[in-house]
Amino acid sequence: MSNGMFKSPVLRVVTNSERERLTLAVFCLPDSKMEIGLVEELIDDQRLRL
Repeated sequence: MSNGMFKSPVLRVVTNSERERLTLAVFCLPDSKMEIGLVEELIDDQRLRL
């Protein structure tokens, strides 16, 4: 979607032996009728479509 310009963040976990670890998964789903793709502003002569 970002044509390789934006990277995923690095996940770091700090453990604590006194507390239980909690993990949450969060998802964002577009409308099923919506077309998704590259942001056209991120494509030019120097940054070709990947």
